[in-house]
Amino acid sequence: MEPRVCVATPIFDRPSLLYNESLHKLLLSGAISKYSHLVGATVHMARNFLVEWALDEDGTHIWFVDSDQFGFDAEMLKGLLAHDVDIAAPLNFRRHPPYDPVIYDFDERGWHRSIVDYPRKSFFEVGAVGMGCCLIRTSVFEKISWPWFHPAASIDKRFSGEDIMFCNLARAAGFKVYADTNYCVSHIADWAINEEMWDLIQKRNRLQAEKVKAEEEK
Repeated sequence: MEPRVCVATPIFDRPSLLYNESLHKLLLSGAISKYSHLVGATVHMARNFLVEWALDEDGTHIWFVDSDQFGFDAEMLKGLLAHDVDIAAPLNFRRHPPYDPVIYDFDERGWHRSIVDYPRKSFFEVGAVGMGCCLIRTSVFEKISWPWFHPAASIDKRFSGEDIMFCNLARAAGFKVYADTNYCVSHIADWAINEEMWDLIQKRNRLQAEKVKAEEEK
């Protein structure tokens, strides 16, 4: 069966021109079946409502693309679909310092942590991903009780967003979560947060650490 991809955007900020441009090109490509967005709801409830919409549309997949993202396109979608997995996301970064990757594993305490030294140009299993740009089979939601997305909360003194909590529910139900660093979506802040910017930040941090060490050794 050909995939029926429903693109869904929870709008919690004014969509940028870059988001609109990426969306326009995606719609013109014919790669997706349906598009919808929701304004005015909290992000976790917007995601719940958009999943219900995708199920009503008989979509095989929902592709969450938030309004502060750009660079998502038909080629990225084709690549994610080709993996034939339940949950997959391209490389993405937080829009706020320290701008770390929103792909996660878990430490020995069960606390999530960003995979800062992620494999480049790779496809691999992770503990959780951000929902800012994430492709999910709709059948996943049929095996998890509603609500699928919960409000952000502090768990064991660690902040968890609705995306990490959803991934926890999905893994508990037997699903696996994957990241594909062959593709990178840009997160809109005061500038575009993407892999190129992450490399510059890492280089700056190394130089600052080397400077501090040199001063201490004087």
